[in-house]
Amino acid sequence: QPERAGAQVLSTISKRIADALVYPDAARRRGLEGSLVASFVVDEEGNLVSSRVAVSSGSDILDRAGLELLRGVFPVQNDAGEKLELRISIGYKLSSGVP
Repeated sequence: QPERAGAQVLSTISKRIADALVYPDAARRRGLEGSLVASFVVDEEGNLVSSRVAVSSGSDILDRAGLELLRGVFPVQNDAGEKLELRISIGYKLSSGVP
């Protein structure tokens, strides 16, 4: 069931991104917020083959940081037994009261 395996891979990536997400200093200083959608391909072994911004956050800083963050969570376990084309949203939001 590639669909279920794909959902599992996406779930793992989401958790790893949430754990590793660091707000870029340059974006924080400028008060930039936004969400990007990254489109990416995972090979049969769970390695990242390619990634790109499918929908921009409106900020080059956040877009670059999001792709770098995505690249950093690989490799992952891919039980689908085939190449997967996936998309994920990565959000950067400044919290009030947090330095």
